[in-house]
Amino acid sequence: MKAMEQLIAAIDKNPLSDRQLSLAISGSTDTIRNIRRGSSPRLKTVESVCNALGLKLYIGPSEQPGQLPVCEREHIDRERLQTAVEAVEEGLRVSQRVLEDKKKGELVLAAYDFLAEDDTNEQSLTERGGRVTNIVKLIA
Repeated sequence: MKAMEQLIAAIDKNPLSDRQLSLAISGSTDTIRNIRRGSSPRLKTVESVCNALGLKLYIGPSEQPGQLPVCEREHIDRERLQTAVEAVEEGLRVSQRVLEDKKKGELVLAAYDFLAEDDTNEQSLTERGGRVTNIVKLIA
């Protein structure tokens, strides 16, 4: 089923009339009617409709049935990733610093790699995460 067909199916299940839903979303009475007529709504409008209907708007590669989640396909260690994220967040919180999302993401990846390289260390993952937190505090 195509995205707009899915969106219209969700609109059909909503208890509000098209007019009521349109007003709630955009303040205009024609938003849903225009979508039903086949007009191409702006991304912001689609996002607003999805939010109003409790839908998740996703733009990216389609998932194939039976395909493993990315973290399992790429052999990502969930515990190590969680430790990396928590360590970076704690280091930034303690040092009262805020990073752009992209920079924070890069820092989390670096922390993840650091924790992976340090696997031979006898310290627990939590202890090694503490080392990452300390490094972040020093550089932040």
